[in-house]
Amino acid sequence: MLVLTRKTEEAIQIGSDIVVKIVSVQGKRVRIAIDAPPSVPIKRAELEEVATDKQELCGSC
Repeated sequence: MLVLTRKTEEAIQIGSDIVVKIVSVQGKRVRIAIDAPPSVPIKRAELEEVATDKQELCGSC
């Protein structure tokens, strides 16, 4: 895992078509903006974990 330090309004380029920009930092909250093609799925990690947990519980539902 790569860990980078950025300040407000600074960005990180991922590949040639994804940009992650730090919009604001307030206390423990960081707001980010993600510019990516529509074909790239973007979701919060905790939502992905919930979906995976539901699939494991359901099995062959």
